[in-house]
Amino acid sequence: MVCCRRRLGLIDKYTAVAAMSAGMIVGYVKYYYGRIWNIYEGLWGLLANLLVLSIMLLIKKLIKGKQ
Repeated sequence: MVCCRRRLGLIDKYTAVAAMSAGMIVGYVKYYYGRIWNIYEGLWGLLANLLVLSIMLLIKKLIKGKQ
């Protein structure tokens, strides 16, 4: 149980880093492609966060299934 909890903690840390890096990449892409995309800034950030959260939940479900 302790090992699994530590693994979940590591996954949470990695997903947090992945969410931050994905947000930064999306921000740079929008900045380089011009002012038009500023309208969609909130939508792109929301999509990136939802994608990372869904991947994190899937990994947690797989780990719980292996127990």
